[in-house]
Amino acid sequence: MKFNAHDPLDDDDIAVLEELRAMYSKIDPAPDMVARVLFALDLDQIDIEFAAVIEELVGSMGTRSTESTRTITFEGSSLRVTIAVPGGGRSYLDGWIEPPGILRIALVTPDARLETRSDEGGRFAFESIPAGPVHLEIHPTPGNSVHLSHPVVTQQVVL
Repeated sequence: MKFNAHDPLDDDDIAVLEELRAMYSKIDPAPDMVARVLFALDLDQIDIEFAAVIEELVGSMGTRSTESTRTITFEGSSLRVTIAVPGGGRSYLDGWIEPPGILRIALVTPDARLETRSDEGGRFAFESIPAGPVHLEIHPTPGNSVHLSHPVVTQQVVL
């Protein structure tokens, strides 16, 4: 029998190939790369800057106060965001952005999205914040002295 590489595969060829595929699937299965590839493609499509927690402090509000304030600082490559969350069941936070500038800021919870703007000094505040996980989004704002090429999203924290 003469073999020619250009001849079409017959049923015997396909059976041998199927047996080889089954054998190699058992002894050396291919890694599940679909999820990894899709995740990597999703990351390539994201146009945000991430700001991670770099410092978290808990301290009292005054020398005689029993209430504590939690201060969390986030840092990305474009800016630094610090928030102060008073204890004692109060449902607000205030914060500031460095470098300072007027920027649109969103506080995002699983059930709500609150928006505000920082002032020229970079200060901002949110009232009536529900307890639970939150993150901030700081958006590029035209005409602002702070240039952001992408929104900055902070790491999620639980208030």
